[in-house]
Amino acid sequence: MNIKTYIPSALTLGNLFCGFVALILADYYYSSLMLLFCLLFDVLDGYVARLLKAQSEFGKELDSLADMVSFGLVPAYLYYMINPLPERFCFIPSAFLVLGAAVRLAKFNLTPSTKYFYGLPTPSMAIFLLGLFLAHHHENQYIMAFFDNQIAYALTPMVLAFLMLSKIKMFSLKGLNNKILKNKFHIAMLLIMILLVLFDNKLAISLSVIVYILLSLVYTITVKE
Repeated sequence: MNIKTYIPSALTLGNLFCGFVALILADYYYSSLMLLFCLLFDVLDGYVARLLKAQSEFGKELDSLADMVSFGLVPAYLYYMINPLPERFCFIPSAFLVLGAAVRLAKFNLTPSTKYFYGLPTPSMAIFLLGLFLAHHHENQYIMAFFDNQIAYALTPMVLAFLMLSKIKMFSLKGLNNKILKNKFHIAMLLIMILLVLFDNKLAISLSVIVYILLSLVYTITVKE
């Protein structure tokens, strides 16, 4: 086999390695930084596989296994660490994140490729939580209050699991059109992200995912494909 066929899988293993390190560190700041590296490797492995025409079923399965650790198990464990619930129940909300991610990734492998995703992608779920962790690390008053609220803490993973398994069409970079004006959802997302960073850079990451979900709801209703 040509060595180029191994390059995408090596990048996927980089994702898995960074996810493992994030789990071992178990720190809201440094684990979040490692998750950013996971996201970078996750983007690169797919891009490089398409560039080198080295896509394979092995690579697809390996990618899902790596994503399960980096974007399922790690965020769920970090979420569990902050829990305000009584000890006997504290693991249940985080379990929804793990189970939702597992089912989402299994379904993804069986779904034909389209220019959009069905349901919230597992990395997007992880990005939302990553934003909460970083804001918590910086002691943002809104996020600190959120994690002190037992109902909000318990319901959030259930909502995220529901979104991951939903039929909402989530627009993606795969759907970019050569004609700029036809990329109105992507352009709107970019502009709103910039405004959010200017408004509150501590909350911008998590709020951007919420905006992505809302825009995708509009995309699902208005775009017939």
